[in-house]
Amino acid sequence: MLLSKLNSLKNYQLLILFLFAGLISYSISLNVTLFGDEISFIQRTQINSTSDIVHAFDKKEFDSDYYRPVVNFFNGILTLFFGDNIFYYRIFNALLHGFNAFIVFLFSSMLLFSNPNNKFISLTAGFFFLLFPLHDLAVIWHTDLFDRLLMPLYFLTIIFYIRKQPHHPLAFLFFLLSLLSKEMSFSLPFSLLISDYFILQNKIKKSLLNVLPFASLLILFLIVRYFLFDNNVLISDRTHPDTSIFGIVKNVSIFIGLLSFPFFTDTIQILFKSHPIPFLIGGSVTAVAAAFFIYRIKSERTTVIFLMLLLLIILMPASRLVMKWYLYLPSVPFLILLAVVLFQFKEVLRKVLVLIFVLCYTASTMLSQLNWVELTHKADSIISEFKTTYTAEIKKTEGIVFITTPAKVNGYPIFQLDFGHHLMYKLGFISEIGILSRCNLSSFDDTIVYTRDDLLFNLSVNRDNYFVLYGIEKNYNFTDKDFKNGLLQNITVKLNEDKTDRLIFTFSEGQFKRIF
Repeated sequence: MLLSKLNSLKNYQLLILFLFAGLISYSISLNVTLFGDEISFIQRTQINSTSDIVHAFDKKEFDSDYYRPVVNFFNGILTLFFGDNIFYYRIFNALLHGFNAFIVFLFSSMLLFSNPNNKFISLTAGFFFLLFPLHDLAVIWHTDLFDRLLMPLYFLTIIFYIRKQPHHPLAFLFFLLSLLSKEMSFSLPFSLLISDYFILQNKIKKSLLNVLPFASLLILFLIVRYFLFDNNVLISDRTHPDTSIFGIVKNVSIFIGLLSFPFFTDTIQILFKSHPIPFLIGGSVTAVAAAFFIYRIKSERTTVIFLMLLLLIILMPASRLVMKWYLYLPSVPFLILLAVVLFQFKEVLRKVLVLIFVLCYTASTMLSQLNWVELTHKADSIISEFKTTYTAEIKKTEGIVFITTPAKVNGYPIFQLDFGHHLMYKLGFISEIGILSRCNLSSFDDTIVYTRDDLLFNLSVNRDNYFVLYGIEKNYNFTDKDFKNGLLQNITVKLNEDKTDRLIFTFSEGQFKRIF
């Protein structure tokens, strides 16, 4: 009954359904408070006047090695309506994610147009994408607007290339907007090439000629970036340092493993570090078995091969560094492939398997959102308490130095990025803020311990170090009397030659403690 009703819905009705489902599936995240560098991301692209709109496509200093003006412009427009109220950004992100799930449905429908179960498979893929557990950070964290905006631009380029004609103006428009959104779009000419060959079924020579204008536009874009911004993205290793073949193969394997089993990722990572051999053997056996099963799929063999190649192509630009939100785009071909595979089983078993995946994905996504709510509220309350306790003293000083802040709590990034800007926003006035180190915590109640080891000042917690406190001893002014039983008692930090008078705070047992 439900399936027949879904099958009768028109595309605009399905769009409304996906938007509503996106809002419902991420409704818990509406209670997540500001975390990471969200307030910085919102404020740095703030548009307050028409002159700001005119300059939205300028190369910004905060872009560093990147040039992503479409996202900067789009976020600037959002700030006109939402200001710095994070609640409205959470609603927008959930709706955009629902829209992207609808794009997955359209893309899958185009690939499987001759399959009698086309609409059901495509709906399954769309809802898999909507509920996929690894998307929690990509959807909730507003700073990852880059991936959420690139995803529809990327796949609309392919859709218009295939459905209309290879050189359709809208295909070029979406391709250009993709290039101006995020560097993962550099893989698009290769994706168009395999689309032309496998889906349009042209000969390789004609496929190459069809894709040549897109490849030429990409090369021109890279040349312009290089000469205007001195930005050679092809060899830059400052942001993504692991460029070795072994490192890329390892990272691609990790990405595929995460897509295959998107649950308990932090626990699995710890287990993998301690027992890599069983994981490698188990993963290899699973990969061979999956490849054999997929190979046996005769009815959609061309589509399956296309989706597997598309997955690898999209992963390539992100393969130098493992970040969970990098999987937002690659999950599209993977989840369509998963839906195709599930529909190879008999009807009863197929329904059971789809239901199991939906329930597992939903439960994991909801649990993750609850964790985000709990952790961000706790972090927010700690900063609020800090503000209440020390506002008067902070106003008398020129700056604050935190010996350490928690970067991650139980695997969730809390103060990992731009804590200083976040604190300035909460304080309501500008103050110089220095962060000396960040650490992993299993909870906010973990105790941080400082020890002295030769010229380095080391940080440890109950578990493992996130960062060693950086700097050489000359940057600090402390003597043996500042230590008791090898543990630090007091420290004075000199950030520059002229200003050594600072308030110094440490984060211990869930509270900010002033040392002197």
